[in-house]
Amino acid sequence: FIPWDWDVEVTVLTEEAREKESELLNNLVDAGFLITSLDSSIKNFKIVALGWGTEYEILGRYLRESDASRVRAMTKVPAHLFKKSEMISFRNHKFPAPSPVSQFLESLYGNWKIPLKSVDKKSYFSKDAFLKKKSRLDKKIIIKIGKLICPPEVKEFPAIKGNDIDIFQSWDGELGWCNKPNFTNVDRSDFSDNSKIKQKDGMVVFNTDNNSSRICSNPSMTPDISFYGDGYCMCRNVHDNKTFSWYLGKSRNTRVSNYGVNNYGLDQSLILLKRNYKKDPSKTVVLALSSYTMAYSSSVYGHYLDPKNILAVKPRFQIKNDNGELEYIKYPLGSKQDLIKLSSYKNFFRTQDQHFNFWKQNRLNYFINELPVNFFSLFGFNLKSKPKNKFEYKLSFWKSQEKLFLSLITFFQKLSIDYGFKPVFLLQHDKYSLEYLSGKHYDQLIWSSAINKAKEKFPKIKFLDEAEIFNTYKYKEELYSNLYHSPKANCMIADYLNINL
Repeated sequence: FIPWDWDVEVTVLTEEAREKESELLNNLVDAGFLITSLDSSIKNFKIVALGWGTEYEILGRYLRESDASRVRAMTKVPAHLFKKSEMISFRNHKFPAPSPVSQFLESLYGNWKIPLKSVDKKSYFSKDAFLKKKSRLDKKIIIKIGKLICPPEVKEFPAIKGNDIDIFQSWDGELGWCNKPNFTNVDRSDFSDNSKIKQKDGMVVFNTDNNSSRICSNPSMTPDISFYGDGYCMCRNVHDNKTFSWYLGKSRNTRVSNYGVNNYGLDQSLILLKRNYKKDPSKTVVLALSSYTMAYSSSVYGHYLDPKNILAVKPRFQIKNDNGELEYIKYPLGSKQDLIKLSSYKNFFRTQDQHFNFWKQNRLNYFINELPVNFFSLFGFNLKSKPKNKFEYKLSFWKSQEKLFLSLITFFQKLSIDYGFKPVFLLQHDKYSLEYLSGKHYDQLIWSSAINKAKEKFPKIKFLDEAEIFNTYKYKEELYSNLYHSPKANCMIADYLNINL
């Protein structure tokens, strides 16, 4: 519309747009747009959609009652201009606009009738409307040096802002986090700072049903199979109709529920199964979990294992006695707002999380190895840093927590008897795990001892491994979309399960 402008912006009222966020996302996708960014927060509500070579931004203005203004990131305008609208004609189309529209334009842009070719927002917003504080170069340098010396990953409790809590929509008072019923959102981790990352290729929009299952291909049919597990079970990075649960439901012409949740361990999956089963019973229940599941089952504060995963606070189980009896360690927080004061739970996290010492070692490694490398890179010197070996560390928990694994599988078997379903355990793999097992005999794999003992102890539980289909597949790059399974891989998994379940 303006030759030197780069996008199209549509202003909405934040309180209305947040209520209709699901509808907006689905309608944009149905119309052929790619969602490249989403910020669901009150102060900076924004949906960015790409279509036909142009970027469109739906921008929210929230009501600030203290000065009766409508505000967003860097501008404010009088709130009374949005109390009613007037229709304007633009390129033979009618659009609602703030009223009186001339007052709105003057309030936001000042002398808007004179064209101004500039990317400097301070120059084209009026002085009264512009909120952005004057930036000082020395302050920016100090902040940059501060982040270099002490980045969030080396702080035990990095600062959490109210906005971080606001976007953490999956918070759950029992499990720490969980997909919500009748929910639509872009497929992202809402734990912390990656919620606003813009993705040029588009973000996947996913939907859940009344029970919080990812929507399935035959929702009204008799339940046949339900899946519980982590992000690989959830089938992240693909649309609803490209998951293995969707494909399997199509093949069997039945309902297949998917209760996979990002970053879950075996422990959370079992707790969710116990909580959900009566609401959505099925003949077969599959625990589908990645090879890292025992590391996540030994965690209560995600930041220790995956730095900056600050909001991932969770319950867990531990072995109570020599008989393998489980003791349940409840989710420690009383409310979502308690995430602001995580440091007050320091003693609990340090004693109950198996990864505290690992985090301390990583912090020491940063100061000894990575900080000098980062510092000298500022002056053009490229030094090599000592690589972290998190992959082997995560896998090591198959050995150190073998008894815990067997006790959790005992719990799974008990649930199957109590509820009357057929139990199945499916081991899934990311591309690093698949590379690790390639060319190795099964007995050489770090999880083989735990799985073999479980097979012997629980003959009524079927144990499956997707490596059986992927290990010999020639074009392994086709199996993954970023870190997670591609639609092709999900289709192969569905075929494998259709034969083996």
